[in-house]
Amino acid sequence: GEHVPGVLVFAPAAPLNFTNAAFVRNRLREALAHAGALHLVVIEASGVTEIDYTGSVVLQDIIANLHAGGTEVALARLSGERAQVQAARTGVLAAIGPGHVFRTVEEAVRAYAQNTQLPLPLRAWAAERTKAGGRGPGSVPLDPSPHPPPSRGGGDAQPRG
Repeated sequence: GEHVPGVLVFAPAAPLNFTNAAFVRNRLREALAHAGALHLVVIEASGVTEIDYTGSVVLQDIIANLHAGGTEVALARLSGERAQVQAARTGVLAAIGPGHVFRTVEEAVRAYAQNTQLPLPLRAWAAERTKAGGRGPGSVPLDPSPHPPPSRGGGDAQPRG
């Protein structure tokens, strides 16, 4: 994966439910503790097939804490229809906020970089991507709708960034 300054991509690669919500929370906290100064956290959700009440509460708490600290949060690749419905019903999508749900991680980073006053390295990364046609391998035109197409691959349960 490519490193983008100020961005953490976290891939739970598992359902967010009562059986593993604490584990996912702890893994994300570890990743945040080692990430340094962040502007954006992208939750790469291709492996999230379910979000129950407990998982939703944990995720919304993390999102609220990140927002309170001035870090934006985006959701990318939430492709399972069941998980999409559950994310909307449990309030996860509302907590993330409108316009923060994307088909790919690259789209999330590019949209954030183009719409904010960012440090030069992140702006340069976004400009380079835009100059190159605005696309990377496997990306699709930006569509911030909460209903992305089915995923073409799985996550790896590792924080990336």
